[in-house]
Amino acid sequence: MLSATVIVALVFLPIFSLSGLAGRIFAPLGLAYIISILASLVVALTITPALCYALLPRLMTNGKVKSEETLIVRALKRAYARIIDPALDHPRAIIIISIVLLAAALAATPFLGGEFLPEFNEGNLVITMRGVPGLSLEESMRVGALAQRRLAEIPEVVKVMQQTGRAELGEDTFGPNLTELHVALKESDRARDEIIEDVRRKLADFKGFTFGINQFISERIEEVLSGTTATIVVKLFGPDLDVLADKAAEIQRAMADTPGITDLSVEKQTGVPKVHVRFKRDALAQYGLNSADLATTMRAAFYGVKVSDVFEQQKSFAILVRYEPNAATDLRTMRETLVDTPTGAKVPLGALADIEVINGPNTINRENARRRIAVTCNVAGGRSLTQVVAGIRRRVSERAQLPPGYYVAYGGQYEEQSKAFRQILLLSAAAIVGIFLLLFLAFRSLRQSLLVMANLPLALIGGVAAVLIASGGETSVASLVGFVTLFGIATRNGIMLITHYNHLMAEEGMTFGRELVVRGALERLSPILMTALTAGLGLLPLALSSGKPGRELEQPMAVVILGGLITSTLLNMIALPALYLKFGRRVSLEEDHAPIHDKVESIR
Repeated sequence: MLSATVIVALVFLPIFSLSGLAGRIFAPLGLAYIISILASLVVALTITPALCYALLPRLMTNGKVKSEETLIVRALKRAYARIIDPALDHPRAIIIISIVLLAAALAATPFLGGEFLPEFNEGNLVITMRGVPGLSLEESMRVGALAQRRLAEIPEVVKVMQQTGRAELGEDTFGPNLTELHVALKESDRARDEIIEDVRRKLADFKGFTFGINQFISERIEEVLSGTTATIVVKLFGPDLDVLADKAAEIQRAMADTPGITDLSVEKQTGVPKVHVRFKRDALAQYGLNSADLATTMRAAFYGVKVSDVFEQQKSFAILVRYEPNAATDLRTMRETLVDTPTGAKVPLGALADIEVINGPNTINRENARRRIAVTCNVAGGRSLTQVVAGIRRRVSERAQLPPGYYVAYGGQYEEQSKAFRQILLLSAAAIVGIFLLLFLAFRSLRQSLLVMANLPLALIGGVAAVLIASGGETSVASLVGFVTLFGIATRNGIMLITHYNHLMAEEGMTFGRELVVRGALERLSPILMTALTAGLGLLPLALSSGKPGRELEQPMAVVILGGLITSTLLNMIALPALYLKFGRRVSLEEDHAPIHDKVESIR
């Protein structure tokens, strides 16, 4: 019991090692699971023996237990006996069938779709409406009101709220060109994808605006991951803003025909008038000035410099010295501004710098100290995140030619999903090594440890089959957590069977052979089925709740665990006895079980 419990706890260690958002979401689940199984171990080692001591004597008559097996258990054993005998006669066929099933599961793995988190069903929509930078607040409000009226025509829409720009002390940093429409939905017979498609049709003819449709929690997750409100973010990095804009448009055209993408758009970039001042280094040197002196003078003249404070009653006010506010937009005034030189002469600013109005970018986005522009899209049409990103990668590499110094990175949920998948797979491999070491310490037999480990690939078969059948072939971080949990549960069944074989040899003196294998399997049939059924029945409501709000994270885990439990339990009761009879050997009582035997004798 202790070994099985420690193994189940060990397989959850990769969950605690997850970084980023995945770790924040799944670490509490792992903590609750481990605390629960440790509490159950304490109960099994304390309360259960006490109850047995108090209640089991009532079942004894003349030193014998008067209870009998139920009708169901007897029927199961008769059916199992008819199955296990042919399996023991043909161990090679059982091994070949198991290997073929495992190979089929592994062959299907590359075709499984992947996503970071399952799609939520929140009962609301957050529609991001982006206009051209510099768009007035009044125009954004007018178009947003028109969009609200369009959305109100959809039967499932209860109400729509519009949020444009940002509040003075708000958390968002949006300009008036960005509007969020918060849409509350009511329950409907129509699928959520149908409703979203209806929303897209209503907003399709708004010229000059792009729309992104999401849900509240999903949008917040995506903002945390990439700073945008899109599922897939193709980031283009490079030094020149004009080249970035041209190549981003080229990437957008390359992505346009990728199956499964929607809400495709490029970050809005537009030119805004800016005053550009370029210092004349030769002229500065001629008058004994440097760029810092000139910058200080310009800052004082056009932005102001604090010279003192004025106190009125209990309040303090700073005194700034500066030109009139409109001087900063008057090129003539700027050029005629006099600058003091070390010799006492005054030189106009126009003689020391070239001053002109240029068409500059409205915003410059940087990431890792590199300029970047983003092409964003969402996933639709029943395609998985990994399938869509694979299609985007192929088209971008074939159709977009990037100059030296420019490169593409893929962010959003795809980036977080790839990182979480790598971490779970690598750390799960380390956990499997830890499981083997614990088994070796428990059995002190390399061969028996490997036989118990055979349950892991047997459990993988059912997990992959369940994903293909019940989840449409879509895997997520939640599904991988389900596989991790499944490995611990599957190992426990193998431990129960192998330890009972050892008990029959060590305590009842049975010799290794067919009789031992059959008896041990029949006697462990009921406990193994009970543990599998209790876990399966507990997970069944979750596994059948696909699409229900609030169960999006647990449902994929339940599907994987339930499918893996079915195959691991069935194959464990058929394949493991055949493997034990073929590859097992008689365990030496003196070498392997003498300490246990001595303890039993001393207690007697």
